[in-house]
Amino acid sequence: MHSSDVGKGALSGDHIYTNPVLGMRINLPEHWEFFTPEMQSRFGLTPSPPRPADPNCKGPFCNEDIDIAFISVPGTRPIGTIFLAGWKLPKEYLTSKNRIPLLTLAKQMTLGSMEHSSLKPISGLIPIRLGKAPAYRLTALNPKSQSKVFGYVAETHDHIFLLTVTPYPMSKAADTLQQSIESMALAYP
Repeated sequence: MHSSDVGKGALSGDHIYTNPVLGMRINLPEHWEFFTPEMQSRFGLTPSPPRPADPNCKGPFCNEDIDIAFISVPGTRPIGTIFLAGWKLPKEYLTSKNRIPLLTLAKQMTLGSMEHSSLKPISGLIPIRLGKAPAYRLTALNPKSQSKVFGYVAETHDHIFLLTVTPYPMSKAADTLQQSIESMALAYP
């Protein structure tokens, strides 16, 4: 993970995640911990390496400053994993003249990123609210594990973020996890 300590946020009481950069607070069910790159490797995942800033990059996804993951604490009731990526939007994308609609960004961040994965969308992008912020949710299916994956995209505090939530298959807490995410507190200017 290559986020700053501030961008990483904090996990308190092993179930309350707060991120001051995004103005986010999620009360997660049960017990969670940060899912480090080392842990991800032990689970057979390939963590993304830190990407150095590219001074030639043009577009809304150049300034990733949030890249973290959580997993329900092994040895407790299995619930799932959560990955959060966030990008500070360049000033030119924050003016009404150059603003890209949230739906367009959500398509790029969810459907566009699934082109190179085995995930299959089982819903279209659904407009919802996360806290006070407008957002989009996409539900997909992992055909290998038959588990649902939820992708959430929202914009807040000059950032765009993608929250990817994968409840463990057959977990009785899957609905609770989705409800926890969708009832988060999220500031919106």
